[in-house]
Amino acid sequence: MNQNIKTCIFTIVLYISSFSQTVTPVVDTNYSFHEGYRLLSRICDEAGGRLIGTEGNYKGISILTEELKNLGFSVNNDDYIIPGWKRGDDKIQVIAPVKKNLRAIALGYSIAKPDFETELVFAGSGTDSEITAAHVQGKAALVTFEHLPGKDPVYRYDAIKSLAAAGATAAIFIDSRQGGMVMCSMGATGGKAALIPAFATSFEDGKWLKRVIQNKQTTRLFIHASDSCQPVTVSNLSVLLPGQSSKKIVVGAHFDSWDLGQGATDNGLGIAQLYEMARLIKQLHPENYYSIEFVWFNGEELGLHGSKHYVDNQNTDDIIAMVNFDMAAAPNGFNTYGYDELKPFCLAAARVFSCIDTAQKIINTPHSGSDFVPFILRGIPALGGNSDGPLPGGKYYHDFGDTFDKIIEEDYRSVVTVFTPVIISLANSQQFKLPHKTREEVLDMIKRTHSESLLRVMKMWGY
Repeated sequence: MNQNIKTCIFTIVLYISSFSQTVTPVVDTNYSFHEGYRLLSRICDEAGGRLIGTEGNYKGISILTEELKNLGFSVNNDDYIIPGWKRGDDKIQVIAPVKKNLRAIALGYSIAKPDFETELVFAGSGTDSEITAAHVQGKAALVTFEHLPGKDPVYRYDAIKSLAAAGATAAIFIDSRQGGMVMCSMGATGGKAALIPAFATSFEDGKWLKRVIQNKQTTRLFIHASDSCQPVTVSNLSVLLPGQSSKKIVVGAHFDSWDLGQGATDNGLGIAQLYEMARLIKQLHPENYYSIEFVWFNGEELGLHGSKHYVDNQNTDDIIAMVNFDMAAAPNGFNTYGYDELKPFCLAAARVFSCIDTAQKIINTPHSGSDFVPFILRGIPALGGNSDGPLPGGKYYHDFGDTFDKIIEEDYRSVVTVFTPVIISLANSQQFKLPHKTREEVLDMIKRTHSESLLRVMKMWGY
């Protein structure tokens, strides 16, 4: 390990807490044993993709439970029922002007429909005006997922609603990444079924279809859609390190993934990082003022179901703050997710992370796509890492290539090394006052940070 990193981690704990004697053991133990990396390999190789309701998800939960018990933890399995979705053996075949099977996968909550043939038209980026101009009635619509200059991006599920209202038979979205990749995502929100079959296809196939259509050649498809929406039982896993106070710091990461790959980057990294931090803090600094609860949320990919279930069933007054790990690697700073009151704590940490060279060590940017969202919508402070560059495995986001072999061990370990002392500091920093926001203050924060997508989530959940 780079001695400069060891030095700066040692300095942060000296600066913001009183337990500097634990730092060298934290760093050395993490780099000597890195048990979470081994756990990640097990989950990826033995369970694979962890879409809710699948054998991979249940197998992965079993592996994590076993490994946590081996550390001496009492594991809480919180079972609950959510709207699930099962992928079928879908198929899209071009039958005119030539015959060709597309690489296409259904979006989450896409629905089944008897086999049908349909004409395909191009509906731009899925805006209402483009849908109207494309005359989609009785036809399948091809929509680009590229960010086009001068146009606001359209959420897939909004485009699907508009297409269904206009009478389209199906929706097919072109991936923006080259190399035959397709990206899983949701086709509907709130656990509801999509109104029409909805798919993603590759950049190359999509661009070809777009060219054919724009060259005025009639394009016809055969579509076999056999997906289904059905309730499933899933589990959040949690372990607790009791503190002097019953109030707690929640440290969370989502456990589930999409089913095409192994979910190594998204979010096997978070699974392993939480496991390693729980191991280190239990071993090296088990006595803290606030309790620390590590929670592996399920159902994030299909709508943050696990974290919302957790928040809905907790006394939220007992939660001091939430720390979130979702595809976290090589942290060079912090994201306070719109909660300005966390900045003093982060500034104290950032000042002594001089070995991390970045012009902006703290950002304050909430968004609608990870498990901190139900917490901040209830006014609970949340914190995450900030990184300059993309993860090596992030290129394969939500696709077949998100596998264990893409993980760089340093990405996993650097997050653990930085955030273990930060979490311990937060769990012992009574001097930092972190009051919860009122609903009105949450709304003001959303507007102030231009995070209007959160308003959509609030409406979806009835906040």
